[in-house]
Amino acid sequence: MARRAWQELRPALIRAAGSPLALARREEAVVQRLLGLAQAQPGADPERLAQRASLLDLAGRHAEAQALLQGLGELPAGLRAAVSLLTHMVRCHVLWEEDRNARSEARGGMVPVEILSPEVPPAELRRRFLEPGVPCVLRGCPEVAPRWGPLELKKLLGDQQVPTRRCEESSGSWARLEFVQAQKFKDFCEAHIEPFKDGAAPRESPQLFDFSIWQHCADTLGRQVSMPSQWFPVDLYTYAGARIQPVSGSAGPTLFLAPKGSGSSLHVDTLQTHFWMAMCHGRKRWRLVSRDDISLLHPMYLADLNPVFPADLNALEETSPGRVKVHEVVLEPGDLIFVPAGWPHQVDNLETSVAVSANFIDPSNLQRALDEADLLALVEEEAQLLGDALRKAEVTRLLEEAAPNEPLRVFKEIQRRLLQAVGIAALSFGGLCLAACWPLIERPAEKKPPARQPSLSALRV
Repeated sequence: MARRAWQELRPALIRAAGSPLALARREEAVVQRLLGLAQAQPGADPERLAQRASLLDLAGRHAEAQALLQGLGELPAGLRAAVSLLTHMVRCHVLWEEDRNARSEARGGMVPVEILSPEVPPAELRRRFLEPGVPCVLRGCPEVAPRWGPLELKKLLGDQQVPTRRCEESSGSWARLEFVQAQKFKDFCEAHIEPFKDGAAPRESPQLFDFSIWQHCADTLGRQVSMPSQWFPVDLYTYAGARIQPVSGSAGPTLFLAPKGSGSSLHVDTLQTHFWMAMCHGRKRWRLVSRDDISLLHPMYLADLNPVFPADLNALEETSPGRVKVHEVVLEPGDLIFVPAGWPHQVDNLETSVAVSANFIDPSNLQRALDEADLLALVEEEAQLLGDALRKAEVTRLLEEAAPNEPLRVFKEIQRRLLQAVGIAALSFGGLCLAACWPLIERPAEKKPPARQPSLSALRV
């Protein structure tokens, strides 16, 4: 019921009004169409009033939409849930507009992302970067990022079917990425990577984006990947994903391969997750904007909580130079970047590049992720399942101490054992035995760490 009510309250109205990007850009013809549709909603029926509020919000009249929603009376359960999500979106739009107006004289510029040694103590990394939400780069992490180039990957993956995507300027999709086709990896390389060894491809060229190593090539690439557990020891997102999809497991880590000249547009990673990316080959230019400055990018929620931006950072540099503070770094092979939850970012491939990445949730962004999951759960069953799984997985906070960088298969096996133990841990304080899973996992002898004992301070009562 709630999902159907939401479809009628937002996605259906978006389809009737025009393209998502035209909506985000507030193109005059689209705005007039939205206002015409709003005037065509007759009567004081709560459903009609809610639709009128949604149309006004899409047209940029956020305060009017907010006033309409505040005046709604009792609603059927499904519509009430949909209106709750819409109310949150409208409130964000109002607050962003107020913040933008208050900062009309704000000036930005380019700020370099701090580059650290991989020897940085995990406690310092957590204190200075994860907890406050500040990006950084660890330079010199070859054990996390195997030095795969396109030729090595072609030998390893060959006939493996892979989905390709490309960045389309007119798209309103997340990161403006659109699906192109599924094809054999070797065919993708020969058509879209190898022809651009000495020159740049068009920005809209197909690329391999976010392809699951664990689900599709665990026995080939997965054997060579290590997880950066030394710096990011807790990953509740992966545990929760494995609980929801016990057969396939969670998707991360994922593989990226893109030709020089391609890239992704401005976007925010879903569900307020943190993100890391390790460079295997080539160079990528990363530009990021603080979540505290997001209002200056004129974001807009359309059908979900992934904001759509009317312009990318390239366009903003031309139309409003120096308006937004942009954090910038060029990643090289062996680099690992940490991207905090909620930070809009845009990536350009300066060379043909190969990278491995994953999203994650730890104590520093858990509440942000739960808040977003709870909002989406109003109209989406999967978000409700994920939120429930995250709460159950909180017990894995027992593993907050630094761990060695684990081989991928070992990392996944640890997740499986921990999830099996969650039920036991939830029954009593005897859940401390969960930590005993750690030394039982078979590891290569030279990497076997001592068993770690949880502290009482790691438990939430």
